[in-house]
Amino acid sequence: MLKIPWTERVTNNEVLDKIKEQRQIWKSIQSRRGKMIGHILRHEGLLKKIIEGDVEGHIARGRPRAEYMTQIMQDMNKGNYKDLKELSYDREAWRAATNKSTDL
Repeated sequence: MLKIPWTERVTNNEVLDKIKEQRQIWKSIQSRRGKMIGHILRHEGLLKKIIEGDVEGHIARGRPRAEYMTQIMQDMNKGNYKDLKELSYDREAWRAATNKSTDL
C-alpha cells in the first residue's frame, strides 16, 4: 500500500498511524468475545462450568497458557472475576462495557 520496504524496520503501529487506520480485527475479536462471555456467564451450562473451573482433570506440563478469563477481565477493565460476573447479569451495563472496551 505505502510501498515500504521490509528493510526499513517499520512497526505495524507506525504503518497504521501513517494510513490513519486502527486494528479492526482486534477490535472485532474483543467485541465478539465480550458478547459471548456475557451470554455464557448469564446462563447455566457446560461452558460456564468449564470457565469457572468446576470440571476436573489434570494439569498439563510446561508453561501455563494465557488464561482466557484474564484477557477478558483486562478488556473489560475489571480486577476480578466476581465483578465481571456481576456486571454480566445487567445486560444494559454489559453492552455499554463491551462497547467501551472496544473504543480503547
